[in-house]
Amino acid sequence: MKRTDTSSRLNCLVITAALLTSGCQSLNENLKEKLEFDEASNDAKSVINQNKLLPVANADEALDKARKAWQEGKVDLAQTYYVKAYNFAPQNIKILEEMADIYRRLNKLDLVEVCYRLILEQKKTNLLIRERYGLLLIQLNKLADAEQSLQQVIAADNQSWKSYNGLGIIADIGGKHAEAGKFFEQAYALQPNNPELLNNYGFSLYMQGKLLEARELFLRALKIQPDFKKALYNFALVEARHARYPEALASFSKVLSPPEANNDTGYIAMKNGDLEEAEFYLNQAQILSSHFYPKAHDNLDELNTKKQNMQLD
Repeated sequence: MKRTDTSSRLNCLVITAALLTSGCQSLNENLKEKLEFDEASNDAKSVINQNKLLPVANADEALDKARKAWQEGKVDLAQTYYVKAYNFAPQNIKILEEMADIYRRLNKLDLVEVCYRLILEQKKTNLLIRERYGLLLIQLNKLADAEQSLQQVIAADNQSWKSYNGLGIIADIGGKHAEAGKFFEQAYALQPNNPELLNNYGFSLYMQGKLLEARELFLRALKIQPDFKKALYNFALVEARHARYPEALASFSKVLSPPEANNDTGYIAMKNGDLEEAEFYLNQAQILSSHFYPKAHDNLDELNTKKQNMQLD
């Protein structure tokens, strides 16, 4: 989950969990509706039209065919057989877990969510699924439910660094940076060498204005994983805030195009009040861009306004 400066003038790398409420349909009906819609996708229809029934005798046979189809790259057919396996054995948690994994790989997060909910309806004490569910809900921007789910995990197991990390992210998104720091401290005590956690903790400190501490954590993350794009970008932000513009440009350039890297360096230089440096980098952004670059253009307009206002003063 990427978490960086959110200004539209920067080329930010964009970021960085509750059971269904009772209503007109049950969880099983909700899943059935979603999965049958998915089963009827265009690619699946061509398979189904060749053999409308795709007969299977039981859940095990359907599951075997689903796995084989997936291994062969027949994605829609695999999903069809997974639905059949589920229909034979809707109480089989292993089938639901496997379906959730498949849907996650296909980035069908709404279906992952439903699978997790069905598992938790059957086994509320499954902490692994509850944690995955909570973290998924952060991705879906269902933060209140995500927080509730992750709090339940740490209430039962205070050794779960992923849940503390997720709670820290939720607090940061809500602007509660001091609270976020406490969660990240707890996660850090359990997992001090995880690059994703180091980046998240560092960004939380960055948001609190603790730039030196943030820089140290970004450097540690990069020492462990040198190509970690989120940490490279955030490290560049810190360097730019400290007016180390060549260093910032070098780090930005590892994750952005040359025009974008120069634009972001120039933008922060402008915010620092270093107008000459800002003008240099923003002009470079324009020069290096092969087409009209709106962000750099807007930033140069803002810079020229600042310079004119200074002359009037």
